[in-house]
Amino acid sequence: MTANKKVLLASTEFTLYKNGKKQESYFGETNHLDGNLDRNKTVKGVLQYDVEGAGEYELIYKPAYINDKKEYKWHIEVK
Repeated sequence: MTANKKVLLASTEFTLYKNGKKQESYFGETNHLDGNLDRNKTVKGVLQYDVEGAGEYELIYKPAYINDKKEYKWHIEVK
């Protein structure tokens, strides 16, 4: 993920859905997608979920610490 201004990322701001049903977060890894993301820089990390098998999922990011309250969505195909 790349930002055009400095933001604070937290893995808890991401939610995964399948057919409108929220999937449970899994926090087994230590390299979570958390921390400060400086302007025009990239950050990498892990988001983990217990999912319901193959199919289409929607990952939604709702930043809690940014004033614009915009949602960001990605469609993911699990095979």
